[in-house]
Amino acid sequence: MAQNILIVEDSKLINKFLKNRFESCGYVCDSAFTLKEAIEKIAECQNNDQQEVKFLYPNSAAEE
Repeated sequence: MAQNILIVEDSKLINKFLKNRFESCGYVCDSAFTLKEAIEKIAECQNNDQQEVKFLYPNSAAEE
């Protein structure tokens, strides 16, 4: 079963690039362009019994 990735990036160009790249590696991807949209999609996944949620942050955001 393929792993799901939620890409949260406000740049449509970068978001599309990442989505295409991950999908070419066999991942199932969804995109969010705002934090609000990402939270809604995460809540929806949790309601559908998709338990595992991992967060990956760029180094600059993780250090703040």
